[in-house]
Amino acid sequence: MPKKLPLQEYRRKRHFNRTAEPAGKKRKSAHSGWRFVIQKHAASHLHYDFRLEHDGVLKSWAVPHGPSLDPSQRRLAVQVEDHPLEYGKFEGTIPAGEYGGGSVLLWDTGTWSSEQDVSQALRSGKLKFQLEGEKLTGGWNLVRMQKKAGEKRENWLLIKERDESAQPLSKIDILEERPESVVSGRTIGEIGATSDKTWHSHAAGGKKERSTRQKTTRQKSAGGNGKPQTASKPPAGARRVSFPKPIDPQLATLVDHAPAGDEWVHEIKLDGYRILTYLDRGKAILRTRKHNDWTRRFPELAESVAELSARQGVLDGEVVALLANGASDFQALQTALSEQRTSQLVYYVFDLLYLDGFDLRPLPLEERKSRLAELLTGAPHARIRYSEHLEGDGDQIIAKSCQLGLEGIVSKRRHGAYVSGRGDSWLKTKCAQRQEFVIGGFTDSASSRKGLGALLVGYFDKQGDLIYSGKVGTGFSALTEQDVRERLKAREQAKKSFSNVVKDEHKSTTHWIKPELVAEVKYSNWTEAGQLRQPVFQGLREDKPAREVVLERPAAKEGKKRPERQPIRQRTAERRKKTPAHSHSPTISLTGSQERELEGMRLTHPDRVLYPDVGLTKKDLVTYYAEVSEWMLPHVIDRPLSLVRCPEGQTGQCFYQKHASAGTPEALKQVMIREKNKEQPYLMIQNLAGLLSLVQMGVLEVHPWGSSVEDVEKPDRLIFDFDPDPSVPWPDVIAAAKDLKARLTDLGLESFAKTSGGKGLHLVIPIQRRYEWPEAKRFCKAIATQFATDFPKRFTANMSKAERHGKIFVDYLRNDRGATAVAPYSTRSRPGAPVATPLQWSEVKASIRSDHFHVGNVPHRLQTMKGDPWEEMASVRQSLTREMFRQVGLK
Repeated sequence: MPKKLPLQEYRRKRHFNRTAEPAGKKRKSAHSGWRFVIQKHAASHLHYDFRLEHDGVLKSWAVPHGPSLDPSQRRLAVQVEDHPLEYGKFEGTIPAGEYGGGSVLLWDTGTWSSEQDVSQALRSGKLKFQLEGEKLTGGWNLVRMQKKAGEKRENWLLIKERDESAQPLSKIDILEERPESVVSGRTIGEIGATSDKTWHSHAAGGKKERSTRQKTTRQKSAGGNGKPQTASKPPAGARRVSFPKPIDPQLATLVDHAPAGDEWVHEIKLDGYRILTYLDRGKAILRTRKHNDWTRRFPELAESVAELSARQGVLDGEVVALLANGASDFQALQTALSEQRTSQLVYYVFDLLYLDGFDLRPLPLEERKSRLAELLTGAPHARIRYSEHLEGDGDQIIAKSCQLGLEGIVSKRRHGAYVSGRGDSWLKTKCAQRQEFVIGGFTDSASSRKGLGALLVGYFDKQGDLIYSGKVGTGFSALTEQDVRERLKAREQAKKSFSNVVKDEHKSTTHWIKPELVAEVKYSNWTEAGQLRQPVFQGLREDKPAREVVLERPAAKEGKKRPERQPIRQRTAERRKKTPAHSHSPTISLTGSQERELEGMRLTHPDRVLYPDVGLTKKDLVTYYAEVSEWMLPHVIDRPLSLVRCPEGQTGQCFYQKHASAGTPEALKQVMIREKNKEQPYLMIQNLAGLLSLVQMGVLEVHPWGSSVEDVEKPDRLIFDFDPDPSVPWPDVIAAAKDLKARLTDLGLESFAKTSGGKGLHLVIPIQRRYEWPEAKRFCKAIATQFATDFPKRFTANMSKAERHGKIFVDYLRNDRGATAVAPYSTRSRPGAPVATPLQWSEVKASIRSDHFHVGNVPHRLQTMKGDPWEEMASVRQSLTREMFRQVGLK
């Protein structure tokens, strides 16, 4: 076989007329001070490309889980084709459809050295070397693994040496601590959101390459080296004035469609605290939108702003905490503030209102941003960042932002002046429903006298009355729960806070407070009765007075009006006329966000019949999951999954899958979980796109863990499965479920019922994460054993088939690490397309069997019900206690 030429494989995989990656050529390497680079690459799967300069090329390895400073973490590194040296300067986006399509970020770079003969060490399979980078330093090893049968590529392990730069993973995860680019300061999400297909060399004086229409202000104002030109004269149109008093910020109006047209530019909507910073002769003061001085809360940011090369200035921006994927997160910001960990916070600046004697507010936005980009060039610290913006169709940009898991976008008129207050020059479009609500009361926890049950929230109407909007009972950490409860107790009053009726008000457990606190709440939708559906607490907002909280309803933009959705009852009445309840082709009405995700999904073989006995197709199943998603997603998001895949349909061959594999859709995410002394990639979903992608894989059953990825070792749900022998009458199963409910109630635990879609019923007990899996399983086993002991002719806790004859097996084994149970609203791989369906306890009766509900009637059921049958689950806050263990016979 002829020897391959240098970079031959690299060039073979790429079309350089379609991608701006460098074609490159082999060059002569220096004798010392070789370069290394690590590029974070969000392609079909997020990974890190580790590259070492050697013999005129970059020797390259793909590291799926990135490097770790912990020597005990042996990270897989798959050797890939050599890359040209020029690739070490590449940061940008490879077009979709091209090899490696996705965003590329320069995560670390520097020099490397080795005392070995590098060529010989690579041939022998063990290379010891030193790194001197901005993030990685010290000694490292690359060790080749033994090749297995069928493997085409060589697998290596990237391992940190035990030296002074090593750190345990429990102390620091360098990937989470430092997600940003070492060159631009951007995150992978920001790079992806720009859709910028330019290859940026970032080298001073480097040639500026061809790009797409979507250019940033920084690029437009840049010279040949990519840096903004220095202003040589005062800005025309700006007014010379003295240093201003605190300025009221310009605010964005919520709309349901992002605007289109060249007059608009679009910024990523940030999820943090709006802060205007006043820089005056080396001192910076940070103020909220109500002019409160928060400088002491963000001391590092104030120091960084103070070092900017301006005598005086007023900057407008947002303080955020960034997740590992580059998205801003308000809960993470709240946690950082409460734990006084502010050094990693970032201040994104998107406007410049005053500079060195001139009021810039009358200037057009694009000129203000040009001068802002100039001011921030060479900023002394990456915690102060310029907020880039995009040009192009707003709907396309919001769709891309939502796909990346961002909050939304803010669209601004490029020629608009800065005008305090809310108007139509700044418009915001959101991916998810969220807004501020006033807290008017709270309820006690059912399991702890000092705990918090739920917040009672609302908004002020035009008459100044506080309108009740629902209960928020989830989203609290132990720390935030204690802090919030203390603030609530300090504001208690005897008078009811709301002007309208509060649903399920109980005088003994409901407390009213002065309506002064403001909560940020995320929710899926509104019920027809005007209550929040599936609300989740995000944090307290200290930058907005309660009296300013009103109901936010998106205003439709002219020329882009979305058809109004009919009220549920009216829509249901029409559906009854057109579609019988047993039909397996439900007519649905999707929200705008659902329509966008469906349109962006590539569904192959949509007409493939998955359930032949009822004619249900792949497209029908996608439609079903889109319709029930707002009820289903809260029970499956961010949980490791086991899936039953039937690519040819229910009558074909089916198999279980729990680990990620080649060809997994991009919308599915992964979480690493230790299993049998090594980490394995488990699948999980985070949004509707992830749920729908399961259908593309031929998934007919979704089985989540009873714990979330936040802490997989501690369950937040316990499940009892009543699995009857075929000879057991169905009414006996119903009676058994009610008996167990009563026993759990006696213990102080509230439970919820659902049909399994198979043979039995499930009882689900939501709990706070307190005990790990072995203790949870021991507790559930004790209850099942008590049942079998008390009623030996009716129940067994032994899974042996011989022991189950004529009895109901009380299956407690689902309460073990790695065990799963079918998800609410998941289909089953059984004839008729049955669905595991949550029930109200009043529905648990002999007339509703385990396979009573199916794809054809579940959407109809949900649209005709007054509320979610498990609506109260979100507000239940209960824990297993030592007293409960004692009551079931455990010490």
